[in-house]
Amino acid sequence: MVQPPEPVSDAFQHALAEERLRSTRNLNLFRFQGLTIFLVLAVLLHVCLPFQPIGPSLTLFACYWAAAGATLLATAPRASLALVGLPFPSSTYR
Repeated sequence: MVQPPEPVSDAFQHALAEERLRSTRNLNLFRFQGLTIFLVLAVLLHVCLPFQPIGPSLTLFACYWAAAGATLLATAPRASLALVGLPFPSSTYR
């Protein structure tokens, strides 16, 4: 026989879902800010040193920045899309 859920566990599940939503939004914002700073520095590096032998791919990071911005905008107003996230660049190379 299945017992009905306790009110305490329902409140805990609701608080946990809200905390996950808030931390996901904060992570998306932090990712977007970090990528923005990185892209500004990379563009400045390309402008100041145009013939450098080694440098980041601006096209790749610009696409990642656009995807992070779209995720940030998509997760801000609605709770249903807030769990959508982009992987960290370090996790894609493992």
